Amino acid sequence: MKNLVKFLSFAALFAAFTTSCTEDDPCKDVVCGDFGSCNEGVCECVYGYEQDADGLCNTTWAAKFAAGPNAPAADTVFGDNGPSSLLYNMTVSVVDSVNLSTTNLSGFGNSNVVDMEVTSSYDLLINDTDVTGRVFNGTGTISGSEITLNYTVTYSDNTVDTCETVITK
Repeated sequence: MKNLVKFLSFAALFAAFTTSCTEDDPCKDVVCGDFGSCNEGVCECVYGYEQDADGLCNTTWAAKFAAGPNAPAADTVFGDNGPSSLLYNMTVSVVDSVNLSTTNLSGFGNSNVVDMEVTSSYDLLINDTDVTGRVFNGTGTISGSEITLNYTVTYSDNTVDTCETVITK
């Protein structure tokens, strides 16, 4: 009887291990790129990256927002005197996977540098002060080849302009 119990215990353990070893690993043949890992057969990209056309996590969110040099931009400024329009060129450069740097935002000149943080594959935050003390706060989105920024500019005398900038990549 003692041998029968040992045999049945051994058989149960053998069956459990044999069954689990023959199951397919859902990540066995999945390649996720340099900035991703496989979870249950699906690639999960690290923060700041997304899958490219090949399914690899090698595309930074910020790269989608890069524009220029001298990308056409159109501003609508909603100031105290009503809306006004301004056409100019600007550059949106990639700093790293989630950070951007712009020059000439709002047409203030190429020495005007404003940094932005990309918070998802389609969204960004603007919260920076340029060298002259103008404070930029707002958000942005990307759709196709257009980047739309909605933000305020607060000047040193505390006056505020509300702006919408559309950048064409």
